[in-house]
Parts: sequence; C-alpha cells; structure tokens
Amino acid sequence: MRTRVILLVLALVSGSLAVAPGSASAEVLFDTVLRSAPGARGGIAVIGDSLMLGSAYEPPLVPGWGPSLAQLLADRGWGPVRMVAGVGFQAGNLVPNFPSLNMSKELTYERSIGFDPAVIVVSLGPNDMIACSGSVDCAADDIRSLMDTAGPDHEVWWALQTMKNPDYQAAWNQALQVVAAERPNLTLWDWPAILASSGIAISGDNTHLPGPAEYLARSVLMADDITARMGTSRHIGTEVGPPAGGASYEYLPVDPTRVIDTRDTAGQRLAAGATLTVDLSALAPTQVGTGATAVALNVTAAGPATAGYLTVWPCGGDPPLASSVNFLAGQTRGAQATTLLGPGRTMCIFSNAATDVVVDLQGVFAATGGLLFEPITPDRKVDTRKTGRQSTITVQAPTDAKAVAATLTVTGGATSGFLSAFPCSGTIPKVSNVNWQAGETVAGAGFIPVAADGTFCVFTNSPTDVIVDITGVFSATSTLKFTPVTPTRMLDTRIGTGGWRGRQGVGQTIEIGAAPDTAQAVTGTITMVDPGLASYLTGTICGEPAGATSSVNGAQGSVIANSLTVGLSPGGNLCITSLVSSHTLFDTTGWWAP
Repeated sequence: MRTRVILLVLALVSGSLAVAPGSASAEVLFDTVLRSAPGARGGIAVIGDSLMLGSAYEPPLVPGWGPSLAQLLADRGWGPVRMVAGVGFQAGNLVPNFPSLNMSKELTYERSIGFDPAVIVVSLGPNDMIACSGSVDCAADDIRSLMDTAGPDHEVWWALQTMKNPDYQAAWNQALQVVAAERPNLTLWDWPAILASSGIAISGDNTHLPGPAEYLARSVLMADDITARMGTSRHIGTEVGPPAGGASYEYLPVDPTRVIDTRDTAGQRLAAGATLTVDLSALAPTQVGTGATAVALNVTAAGPATAGYLTVWPCGGDPPLASSVNFLAGQTRGAQATTLLGPGRTMCIFSNAATDVVVDLQGVFAATGGLLFEPITPDRKVDTRKTGRQSTITVQAPTDAKAVAATLTVTGGATSGFLSAFPCSGTIPKVSNVNWQAGETVAGAGFIPVAADGTFCVFTNSPTDVIVDITGVFSATSTLKFTPVTPTRMLDTRIGTGGWRGRQGVGQTIEIGAAPDTAQAVTGTITMVDPGLASYLTGTICGEPAGATSSVNGAQGSVIANSLTVGLSPGGNLCITSLVSSHTLFDTTGWWAP
C-alpha cells in the first residue's frame, strides 16, 4: 500500500534541499511506503528527508525506480515496514508554519495508529543544519528531541550525512556522535566514509544522488547494515551480578493443591495496583511444615480487565523489578513461580491490572527431609502431534525420579482450556499448570511429583496437542540444593540489562550470567516480548544445542513469560536461543548448587 501526496507549494527554510536530482516525477515531494506483512525480524519504521525520498521511489509512483528500501527490508525478514520520507523533513521543529515536518510528530502519529516497532531508521540532518546555522549544540538538541520521542527502549539507526557546506557536514555529524555517546540506543551509519569507498556517484549538492541506480545501491547498503546491526542483540557491557544468596534447601513435593482462588469469595478480586497477601501457615504442618522457607507454585491471572502482569515475592519488602505472569485483557494466563516466604510464611502477589488470582501449591523447600536436584539435557518425552491426542497422558519419568522439572506446552486447541500435571496414582487435582486460548501455542512449567511406578500424568480438559520436555529430576541420589532469592532481573534486551541490547536476532544465541559460579542449575522466569512471528525461546546449558525443546512460546507481538529450571554451564552461565527476533528478559528466582 502507498500514499502519494503532491505538494504544489511548500514553504521551506531558505536553502533547504529540493527533490532528488534526476527524479522522474519531481512533483512527488512526500511518500509513504507500507509493507504490512509481519516478518521474523519484527517491525521497523523508516523516516527521512529528500535524500531518503529517493530510496522510497518505486513503480507505479515513479517508473524505473526501486525496489524501495522498505521492500529491501521486507526481503530481509523485517515486517511490518512503514517508510515516510519527504522534502524538508527534519528532526527538530524549525520550519515556521510547518510543524508537521518535525519527524517526532510522525513517530507520535504512527504510535497513535498502533504502529510502534522497536527499531527506527533515520536519515535526517541537512535541513536541521541549515536552520541551526552550523551550530553543533543546536543540532544535538534536535537529535535529542527525536531520540526522546523514540524512547530509550527503542533502537535507532541514524545515517551520518553529506552536505555541500563541509563545515555544516562536520558539525552535524559531530552532533550525532555527541548524542550517540550519551544514548546507548543510538547506532550510527558512516555514510560519508562508505560513499567514499563505494564508488557511488553523488550530485553536485553533495547530498542527493544522480538517479535510480545510485539510490538503489545506497538502499542495498543501508538494508544490509540495518539487518546486520539492528537485527541482532549486541553485547554492550558487563553482566548483572547475581543477588546475595542465603541458606540452601531441599525440595519436598506435595500433592498439587489449590491454595487460593479469589473468584470463590466476593471482594477478593485484585484492583489494579493492589497486592494480595497469601498466608501459607494454615497448611502447616501437613504440607508446608514448620521449617518451610520457600515454595513452588503455579500462579494464574483469571479474567484480567486489561493487559498487565503479576509479580510474586516474599512479603515484608517492596516488590522487585520482575514479572512472574504476563497477560492480555480477558486472558486467563498462569506460570510457575518459586519464592521465598516472608514473615509468618506469607507471600505477596502484585498486579498492575484488575484481575482474579489463582494459586496452586506444587511443593516446599526446607532445611532437611526433602529431595535434591539434578539437571539433565532437556528431553522431549511426549509430543502428541506425532502420537495422537489423549485427554490423559501417562509419562514415564527418568529412573529413580521422585519428581521432575518439566516444561509443558499445548498447541492447536480449538477451544480454551487448562492442563494439570500430577502423579498418576492420584485423582485429577483441581489445579492448573497451563491455561490457553483457542488456537494458541503456550507453555507452562512445573515441579511434578512422580508416582511409585515412576509415572506422572498430564490431563487436559479440552482437546489439544501436548508437548512435555523434562529438564531435571528430584531424587535421593541427586546432589544439588536450592538457594531461593528475591526475583532479580538478569537480562532485559530492551534496555541493556545483563550486557545485551537490542532484539535477539533470528536464531541468535546469547549467553548471560544467571547465578553464582558454583551453581549448576538455575530457576527463573524467561519472558518473550514482541516476537516478529509466533515462535519460542529456549534456555540451555551453553555449548549444548537448543534442539527441539522450548522454554516459552508466544504469538506475534505478544508478551509472555514462563518459569524455567535448567542446567548451567561453568561460571553460572545460561544460554538463550530465539527462533525469530524478540526482546528477551530473564529473572533469577534461585539456583541449585552442591
């Protein structure tokens, strides 16, 4: 889809740039190019002045030109793509009576229509520099203004400029470098240096290009650089140090038990911004016991009024910067959480949206009397897409396992439903490990008790395919105890937490510090944010292939979290692989060590 705008009269600052020389359609002074199909690399916005306009031309608007930069980006896996370019466009708001030429207003407009991609491509400068009369400080303020509109959680790729006035060119590019040193989300493309080495001809104004061949050559170079540098997460600094750990504990699995369901009692539904205190002392001593220090749970948001998240933590302190469950309006969504207990054996659940909350207990941690843990290479035990659907599936656990850590994934259900995992010798409990909507692929996790015959069962209340990946076992011969900690954010590629910034690339693996050097496994929450297409993340021991297993699954554009318990490589490091481009978060809630 394309918008064509013909401007007959345009008031510009004296000396500002004209339509690209050699244009076959000089009356086209503004162009919007749209490629609406989603791509594996995610959405991207492109804004620019008259130099970029030549990269927007393509048939039928301008016969003989193209393909456009928008099309070249789509060909490289980006999408949707929205490209806006025009004569006189600038980063600042410096043209009297034409405030629409300020590209901050364009970004604001795009957000108002629901287009807010994580990556923004910019080619602006000559018009700002003319209006700034060559001032570096003025130019830097213009650049900062656009960067402020973009926001610190958006990655901006900006082309350095060439101009007829060499002093103006030097001043503008210096201003870009000044701001890039301040803003870690600003990446510069050295067009002047590339132009000098590429052999591409340039027009007499030292800004525009002579014709379609030159513009296409520049567009290809831009598309390749944008994809190479903005299409992958880049290592920018040091890892986050693990939080201070306390004592280590053994794990006592219990029969899965519903602890609280606010739907059952009038007035218990959480308001937006409210915190629910869950008192687990009433379960003592049969399940929690006097020595219990932490718990493993499944926490579900049921019928939320708006999109939001839940955070689980020990009562007695402020909620941490971490999420345990992410959900959309009206979407019932749950996830496993492990948490320390606060004073009086209490735990707290914060919700930033009005919702009901359901809590199911899976097990407790105590100083003695429990089981130890051993991670294994993630092992796919069940995939009913290959064997056929059943309402109750029997799964054989590894030898000697008394409980297992597992990722449970559902896909292809025609109606919404829930999944419960439990020891096969018992009755189906009134608990859930996974909740899904029609047509979703979504994963949950659990510490699942194993029956005396070495099996556990998986029940679904509506037809769906089920995938079971075991990531570790609890047994009398295992060697690792659990050190629970307040949830701590170890990775956030949106803002560079953990030393990685920018969306994970298609098939990219990143390595993060997730726990102390002595740890051999970690438990935490892994979150996928805005995947370009429906896909998944996989957490593994570094050096081991991600294989066919998944840790969290999400639809295009979603925000979804799941608990993960998995082995670590030496040094306490975790590797996370993304099948498609996505922002990635990881919050450590504890680790396993001898």
